[in-house]
Amino acid sequence: MTHPASGTAAQWPTLRLGEIADTQLGKTINPRTKGGPRQRPYLRNANVRWGSFDLSDVATMHFSEAESTTFDLKSGDLLVCEGGMVGRAAIWDNAIDNCHFQNALHRVRPKNGGISSDWLLENLRWLSITGQLAEAAQGVTIQHLSQKQLRELPIFMPPRELQDSFVGRLVLVRGLADSANVNLNIARRALNDFRQSVLESACTGQLTDDWRRIHGWEVDGLQLLRDVIAERKARLSSTRARVRSGTTELARRATPFDIPDTWSWAIWDDLADWITYGFTRPMPHVERGIPIVTAKNIRDGIIDFTGADQTTHEAFVSLSDKDIPRAGEILLTKDGSIGRAAVVPAGQTFCINQSVAIIRFGATVLNPRFLMAMIESPFTQRLIAEAAKGSAIQHIAITAFGRLPVPIAPVEEQNEIARRVDSLFATADEILNRINRSSKAVDLVSGSLLSEAFGADLTNA
Repeated sequence: MTHPASGTAAQWPTLRLGEIADTQLGKTINPRTKGGPRQRPYLRNANVRWGSFDLSDVATMHFSEAESTTFDLKSGDLLVCEGGMVGRAAIWDNAIDNCHFQNALHRVRPKNGGISSDWLLENLRWLSITGQLAEAAQGVTIQHLSQKQLRELPIFMPPRELQDSFVGRLVLVRGLADSANVNLNIARRALNDFRQSVLESACTGQLTDDWRRIHGWEVDGLQLLRDVIAERKARLSSTRARVRSGTTELARRATPFDIPDTWSWAIWDDLADWITYGFTRPMPHVERGIPIVTAKNIRDGIIDFTGADQTTHEAFVSLSDKDIPRAGEILLTKDGSIGRAAVVPAGQTFCINQSVAIIRFGATVLNPRFLMAMIESPFTQRLIAEAAKGSAIQHIAITAFGRLPVPIAPVEEQNEIARRVDSLFATADEILNRINRSSKAVDLVSGSLLSEAFGADLTNA
């Protein structure tokens, strides 16, 4: 294994890590001797991040006096993960008094002043980025970096003043990059708050205050709701299906908050021909076939077919009508990450399993994009969370969802709300894409500086 030989790196000598630093694997945990009078804190690989430590969960165990001498930690020691995230490393700074380490970690202690722990850390980071750490490690399922492999790792040895100069520049650049990422994360949160504000104003009618001043007097949401219920009753009665609710219930409903005079309160059972969920039986899986959409495939308001399981055409055609969504219907996640929704696109054939509910509206004129906004609004999301059942895996019953209140605008205003929400979200998406591109550029900065020092181009990696 060799370092890339180009640039200034080609002029530097290369030594094995074992030649310039002492290494020690941590104490093996023995459950029978873990207890004892000399309880000492110790670090595991779960505590080590690249360049830092997570000390939120530090365990303790018994260390004898001799073990304390062998497995102690001093400021400036480099701790390197032996397994799991192989080679991940950070420099200890005595954040916890009298701290030790166990055998998921190697302690690396420079032998003399010819090399700094900071320079060693950057060498290991470089070896990780270029894949040489993974190449050195043993194991297929879980990789391990043995003491022998660790000591054989090649380390560049420029003059100490050059080491310190490079590390100082890198610390400065990373500090600036961290500040930039903090600001970018603030911008991401602001965009999320903006989306929630748009949905809240859509749900209350504030988003289209100006539109109603021109058009509102011509339409009536309550009459629309009566028409929708009457149409649904007639359609379902012709098929002898059970009708869940009727106009006689409307006057008795509570109003969660004030809505425009031209709007009306309804429940989801008023609007949908049915609210049900997908198949529960086992389905054959094939490499290429008809996608099976589960709750994990519904996020950010769309159906993401990436990674979806596939079933055979024969199994698909044997499914019932409720398992096969139609264009314009709404899918709602009911198990696990509940309350995520998406409108079924046209021209896409797939089926759903029991983790996804389907809201079917028959022949009504309701705008599915408007109804999506109502589901995604903070108001409805709070109601879904309150109605959820289950501690390990959250679940909302379709009967509970059907009884949730929903504000209904006249059709023309529904269309306008859907148009405005889509337009504002598209603007937010474009801003988010720019933020993500900026974040990626920021993350490349330290890699570019590593490339400058170690003589390889990471910008194309």
